[in-house]
This record gives sequence, structure tokens and C-alpha cells, in this order.
Amino acid sequence: MIDPNEIHRRIVEIGEDWADKEAGASALEDTRRSVRAEIMRQSNEKTMGAAEAFAEASIRYKEHIAAMVEARRVANRAHVNYKAIQVWVEMSRSKEATDRALINLR
Repeated sequence: MIDPNEIHRRIVEIGEDWADKEAGASALEDTRRSVRAEIMRQSNEKTMGAAEAFAEASIRYKEHIAAMVEARRVANRAHVNYKAIQVWVEMSRSKEATDRALINLR
């Protein structure tokens, strides 16, 4: 027997996990330009293009981009888990409706 309270608890838990991971990924994405600008300001380059190249070649910027990409991957996987449990609920609901219909046919 399916316990609706347990299903609700799991959906909320998985949804909150996705929301937290989405927020983390978004925060890193939102700060990408700020990190690049800060590194550009630290360079001694004379032109904007050279300062941009300096920033984008820096280890700190590359690490930020790598963290950003990984956080987005993790958030996407959490979203898949959230969607999967929603599909499972719909499939369970459909199966129960089919089972009820079969019982009425007998």
C-alpha cells in the first residue's frame, strides 16, 4: 500500500534538494562576471582586451568556471530526481485507477 504522507515527504525532500542545488549553481553563475572583473582590475594590462585575456587565463577564474559547471551539473541531476518522482507518482496513480477499473469489470 502506498502511504501518501511518505510520498509527500519524499517529494518535498527531493524538491528542496533540487532548489538548494539550483540556488548554489545560480549564485556561481551570477558571480562569474564579478570574479572576472575583479581579476581584470588586479592585472597590470593596458588594454581592456589584454585585461580580459589575463582574467580568463587565471587559475582563479578557471576554478570558478569549473565550480560553476559542476554546480549546474549537480543541480540538473537533482532536477531529474525531482521529475522522476513526479512521474512515478503519476504512474502509480494511473495503475491504481486501472486496478480499480479492472475490479469493477469483474
